Amino acid sequence: MYRPRTANSRKGGRNGIVIRPSSASAKLQNDNLPTEPLASRPATAALNALQSLTDAGDSKYRPSTSFAEREKPQKRERRLTLSETTGIGKHAEALIRLNTPSSTAGKIKVEERITLEQLFKIKTAFEEADTDGSGSLDIDEFKTVVKKSLGIRGRNEEQIIALFMKIDSSSDGEIDWDEFCTYMQLEYAEKEEALLRSKRVLFQLPPIVSMSHFHKSTGTVLRILHIGESTFMCCSKDGLLSFWSNDLKLRKSKSIMCDTGGGSSFSIKPNMWVTDVAVLPIHNKIVVGTGDRDIYFYELSTLELCCRLTGFDSIPLCMDVCEIEQDFIIISYGDDQGCVGIIEIKKASESFRLWKKAPITNNMPTLLIQDISCEDHVYFVKWKVHNDWISKLKYYHELHSVVSSCNQTAYALVRGCIRPSTNIESHAGRSTSAVSSVKHTRKQGHRRLRGHQIPEGRRRQAADQSVFSVYKGVSSFEYCKERNIIASGGMDRIVRLWNPYMPHKPTGFLRGHNSPLVFVSLSGVSDRVFSISADKVVKVWDLVEQTCLVTLSPKLHKITGEILTCTYSESLKALAVVTDHITLLKISQKVKVRAEMPISHTEPVTCIGYNASFNHVITCSEGGIVKLWDFDNGSQMFEFNKAHGDEAITCMTFDTSGRRLVTGGRDGAIRIWNYNNGHCLRTLIPDGEPVEVSSCLYLETNRNRFIAGVGWDRMINMYPDDVQDFRSIQRPENKWKNYAKIGHKEDIITAADGPPNLLATASYDGIINVWNYVSGILVSSLQHKPSDGDVSPNFDDEDSGYENDQNTDAVSKLLFIKKRIPDRKASLIAGCADGSLVFWGAHDKNAYACCKVTHKPTPVRAMALTDDENTLYIGDNLGFVRAWNIEDYAFNQPEVKYTKPPPLLVGWRCHVEQITDLCAVEKHGVLITSSADCTVRLWKLTSECIGTFGQKERWDVYDESTWLHPMVPQEVLLDPMSMPEHDVFQDKASYYEIIHHDSLQPSDSESETTGDKSGNTLSVDKQTPRRRPSRSKDADDVWRNRLSRRLSRAVNLTDDKHGRNEDDSVLQDVRSSMSKSAGKRLRHERLLSYQRRMNLHVDAGSHAFQSLKCFDLQTPDMREARAIETKTRRENPVLPVEYAPIRESEMETDE
Repeated sequence: MYRPRTANSRKGGRNGIVIRPSSASAKLQNDNLPTEPLASRPATAALNALQSLTDAGDSKYRPSTSFAEREKPQKRERRLTLSETTGIGKHAEALIRLNTPSSTAGKIKVEERITLEQLFKIKTAFEEADTDGSGSLDIDEFKTVVKKSLGIRGRNEEQIIALFMKIDSSSDGEIDWDEFCTYMQLEYAEKEEALLRSKRVLFQLPPIVSMSHFHKSTGTVLRILHIGESTFMCCSKDGLLSFWSNDLKLRKSKSIMCDTGGGSSFSIKPNMWVTDVAVLPIHNKIVVGTGDRDIYFYELSTLELCCRLTGFDSIPLCMDVCEIEQDFIIISYGDDQGCVGIIEIKKASESFRLWKKAPITNNMPTLLIQDISCEDHVYFVKWKVHNDWISKLKYYHELHSVVSSCNQTAYALVRGCIRPSTNIESHAGRSTSAVSSVKHTRKQGHRRLRGHQIPEGRRRQAADQSVFSVYKGVSSFEYCKERNIIASGGMDRIVRLWNPYMPHKPTGFLRGHNSPLVFVSLSGVSDRVFSISADKVVKVWDLVEQTCLVTLSPKLHKITGEILTCTYSESLKALAVVTDHITLLKISQKVKVRAEMPISHTEPVTCIGYNASFNHVITCSEGGIVKLWDFDNGSQMFEFNKAHGDEAITCMTFDTSGRRLVTGGRDGAIRIWNYNNGHCLRTLIPDGEPVEVSSCLYLETNRNRFIAGVGWDRMINMYPDDVQDFRSIQRPENKWKNYAKIGHKEDIITAADGPPNLLATASYDGIINVWNYVSGILVSSLQHKPSDGDVSPNFDDEDSGYENDQNTDAVSKLLFIKKRIPDRKASLIAGCADGSLVFWGAHDKNAYACCKVTHKPTPVRAMALTDDENTLYIGDNLGFVRAWNIEDYAFNQPEVKYTKPPPLLVGWRCHVEQITDLCAVEKHGVLITSSADCTVRLWKLTSECIGTFGQKERWDVYDESTWLHPMVPQEVLLDPMSMPEHDVFQDKASYYEIIHHDSLQPSDSESETTGDKSGNTLSVDKQTPRRRPSRSKDADDVWRNRLSRRLSRAVNLTDDKHGRNEDDSVLQDVRSSMSKSAGKRLRHERLLSYQRRMNLHVDAGSHAFQSLKCFDLQTPDMREARAIETKTRRENPVLPVEYAPIRESEMETDE
């Protein structure tokens, strides 16, 4: 709800900077959000601002999902720190217990419980607990301080240890007060920014503007309504109705105030003015109020007049209709006397049918309101609500009330019931106190009688209504049923938020407009408030935080003229503003091809990593956003953006302690983070022009630690990692000798490290260099050239994943098999752009194996090894992942090169777009995959899908019942590339040949004939394998094809040229004697197969069968066929037994 401005609110704008702060007093880098003062948000830049740590508004970030009791997994072993710090190792077991499922489910973190008073106690305790006077606390002292200040005990001690590790990013075993404040301030500042980014609103500019001036010359537009999902309807005061498409193209228009000769026999007065219009979509009716104190009903589809309701004593200035049920509607109107009239119709369909047949008055069916109010299914009441004419009126069935507004201060907004709370009807008869109890006998006809006038309405009782007083009245309002809030706006330029049952004080104020408000609307789906002022300034507010999200000035949307009416469409997410044109302001949204697909990022994911120290999954995207996920349930825990300015993050790694994150970006910089709170510890910038960093590695040998970065500058930049170095910006220090001569000449794409000090780098030209990164000596230089027998990629295939300028020699990924390095055989794996996998000897420069491993000729995009290095997982450009058993692979001699791939264990499709990174966590038996389709998914190593990070349903990685398995992601299932390979799908065989494969094949044992040098034919018995037949042109004439196939084989056995010619003539005679028409059934089979080829539904083809023509069944002359067969066998006595004469029964079977 509303939060007042505090004294410690943040000052200054929200313009971002490139490099993040390194202390709590520095400014934070932010998105370019609106410059509106965030009065409702607590500040986070000062010490007193940490009061927001226990604010109820931050409950969104606290885990709320409780998991079922589950079995404890095996304890995780990890290293707590880089340096030898005493007193920390004994707490390792407690920290391991913290990461078990029973302790992480639904727990509130310690740092989220700290209040402002407790923060002052912690500061005092810091000073008292510093026994050695160093100004820092070790882990034991920190535990004592937090327990004493917060009064916690028990298992919370494990969370205190985790908090200490998060703050101690340098792994020196001590933290001071400044580090504690920096961590707390930055963590919640990033959470605040992440919340604002998720609610950011952007309009599509320039807006959509109607090109027609249709209403400009005909009259003022009174109302614009969005009907259904694809039509806008406008109504002007002279009765012109126009219908527009969603892109504001005029579909049709018609004037309802004159007879246009459209088939209607009713004539209407041409000089009548329309006051308001409403639509009943279920009953296909348009309700129109006029200045003659009448209400007209029109057909929505034909715009023909249905009937007229007259007898009102005031002009209905504004109207509203509500279809509560299938046959129950409520029509309400507000007049120029401040009265609210309500008509309840319980049998609406029957009433409209009878009213259309009412007696004709002035050439139209006319009814008196006095007459229909006497019917049992119609109820009419009129209340005196305001002292001025009513500006807007609407009935809300959720409130069971009519809400009306006017420009008077005392009765600016009134919410009142329809019927009185007391049973007045028992004293006054059929009518209520607001309607005169006039009993009359219905006469024939509908002539207006004297004495049947409707008196002025009376006031409701105080218990039947709620009066909201607003200075200078209310011109527009809207109710949100999801939040149970009414938003109002008027002449005082303030948007007020009300509880419908508490009229004395608003729950919130939205200030920022400089002119009177003309339109206010609410969106309960997105929790937004839309307001438009008379100076055409559009503002969008957050309903929960009550802050301004975006301001659109007239200079941006280019709307000219006076605003006449507005509406908001929830289905289009757009504002329609009517001036002399119709302008449509649409809210920008990410285009989702698969709207139902849960996503992890809004941009393609570039790299992922698993941190065993905290049991976290970290993902990075092209938008420069780093997200932190809970491994156990897939929920998002934290995020920070602008990690590399406006550039994408291309690579990431962890230090050996797992407390710091190292990222490389397209801005050419490498940054070191405390990723738990988004604190940038150091920035590493290479010499020269900044270009993209393609890979970064954290190297450690003995006590020396380095961060290596490679990229498009073709250099290998080594940065020493010294925790005592307090420089915020660091340059590479060591220069390798002779690197300019022996180094890479093309952009470096990937890199990998192996023990004890090996560094392998691969460039775009396919050259792999193996270095000793301590001495800078080149150990070996390798290059893979595709052989002539290798299948080259098809660059014209869109599914291959290649760009037109893709180099097939390039190496896209490198991995070291560390256990093979001492043997110096096949220890380096290179994944190439042509889809091949090469096993290299890093020292002997030999290629032990080269094989194709990807689906189709697509590049190898990602590789991952299990902890035992026996299973290799490979991801390609089409989203497929395959697991290969390389335990005993490529152990041959270099002279014998493997060309067959290793044994395939399992393969499946994980994503619909290219896979960008893989991470195997063998401890839990899972595989983490990321893709350019903006998703990060968790799989078992055996291909069972657990879920997508960011999905609504939380999973429990230890409970199989919460997994997505046995299902798979829907977009993967429906994608055409996920279909299995089959001859029918590849158009290599027909359905009939697949179904009748056995009957179409010859016998397994055939007699094969060969010719000797003398020209004689020899008969050799040989077992021939059964092969799949090629596709036949006339698959329905099976018996004819079989006979022709036998005769063709008999002809091929003759080696004599003259005999072959005779046999060809015999074959032609046989084929000409056979008729192709085979009766009704074969005719149907032919059309049915054609139907299948046209991708039509087989079961839905009965109409084609019913339209078939009938033919007499024709049988070939069996005597002629037998004579031809006998002649063939006489001329070729060596024919196999299979080619015996065909009998009539056999032909019938084949048919």
